[in-house]
Amino acid sequence: MKNKLVILVMLIMLVSPLAASEIQQRFVDVVETNSQSTSIYKTVGRGIMGGDMTGLFEPYKPITREELAVVLTRAFALERNYKQEAMMEDIEKDHWSYLFIITAVENEMMVIKDNKVRPKDYVTRNEIPQVLLNNEVLTSGDTYVTRGEIASMLIRVLDATSAEPLQLPELVQASEVNVTAIATENFVYTLLGEYKDSTKIVTTKVLADILAERLEITYANYPYYRSLMKDTANLNILKCYSEGILTPDTVGNIYPDKKLTRQEVITIIERLKVPLTVARPTYTNRKDVPILMYHEIKTLSKNGPTGLFVSKENFATQLDALQREGYNTVTMEELYQHWENKVPLPIKPIILSFDDGYVSHYEYASVELAKRGMTGTFYIITNKLKEGKVSSPKNLKTMYIEGMEIGSHTVTHLDVRYGGNKQVELELRESKRILESILGAKVEHFCYPIGYTTTYALQTLKATGYKTAVETAYGKANKTQGYLELRRIRIDYNDSIEGFLNKIK
Repeated sequence: MKNKLVILVMLIMLVSPLAASEIQQRFVDVVETNSQSTSIYKTVGRGIMGGDMTGLFEPYKPITREELAVVLTRAFALERNYKQEAMMEDIEKDHWSYLFIITAVENEMMVIKDNKVRPKDYVTRNEIPQVLLNNEVLTSGDTYVTRGEIASMLIRVLDATSAEPLQLPELVQASEVNVTAIATENFVYTLLGEYKDSTKIVTTKVLADILAERLEITYANYPYYRSLMKDTANLNILKCYSEGILTPDTVGNIYPDKKLTRQEVITIIERLKVPLTVARPTYTNRKDVPILMYHEIKTLSKNGPTGLFVSKENFATQLDALQREGYNTVTMEELYQHWENKVPLPIKPIILSFDDGYVSHYEYASVELAKRGMTGTFYIITNKLKEGKVSSPKNLKTMYIEGMEIGSHTVTHLDVRYGGNKQVELELRESKRILESILGAKVEHFCYPIGYTTTYALQTLKATGYKTAVETAYGKANKTQGYLELRRIRIDYNDSIEGFLNKIK
């Protein structure tokens, strides 16, 4: 075994060093702005460290104990000295890293506790051998040490002990295979200077979720850009578009479910530093805005009221007709901000409202809206969430993230005309609280069950923090009606497309 190790070390020493003129391929996840990039390429050039099977270096990934053993053995040309026969219960002698680990242990560069190596464990700062510290003291002893940090420590030591500073190999661009591969989350996080052990495929939507958390939203009216999207209303995608990070194609498609290549991810993340310029809309007063009223989106039940149903087929046809006629769906919040604070709305704004929170709203209506880049306002009866007869809390959160607005429809579908003051106040406050706890966002828009209000209900809504409320009184909404008494247009099961469009003209 001794001869085997000696031969292995000799081979390492023979093949490790590269002349400065030799070529080293760049890693697509080691950007030049990374302060560790020079050290990384020097260690790779000397054969001390390397990339993974997918051609990435993963500089922010914590280094494992078995990886550290390999690095130490290669960097310092360690040989077995057989001074101690270390007992290692959790690794077999035929394991690929056994010889590296036993050599590092015998040279007192690694420590075994309770006869266990823990080869897959990440290395913490207090486990770094003194030779790498170079008289430096690392803080936060339990913090993991990354591959990039190890590279920097190694080169600092090797440069100090070499006759001449170690030279960088000649670098060429990453291969086409590396940049055209489909990106995963760990690749994205590496480019962001972090590490996440996730091989989840990155789509436009997934990348938007990651980037939106890191964006400073400079334009609060980002939902306006829904009017430019034709295939999604996702809030994080809208945020990324409004800040110049994501961009749709020439017809307005951004392809939320498209799997992104590494090169596409690199291009998008570079915009965090130099975002694209996004045109901001100007204000034009929109006085009369149609608010359409829907309930169940399904086939009319036997003897069912036609004013409470619209078939799936008719609903989809109506959405297509709205787009064809140039209407742009907005939310109650957008309408309020437009009237109250002169925030711009797109041309021909229209609101699609849905009462009660049926399962069909989640399974069909919100899906059809989202894939057209449209939105709707869904008024929820909160105690029905527990019964499973309407959209569940999880589904509500999904709808919200995908760009739908969630409003209150009381706790029990209480007709405020017939409830006592305490009951009315409880229903308005509690439904708001429940929905806000589910969404993690404010709920400030209300729909009256049965469609009628009272003076006390109006006072309580305002005191509770609601901005708007809608009735069943027929007609387009106008600011003069009062924010808490806005009219709507009921859509009937038997409406033809011509009749449907005539209602909103």
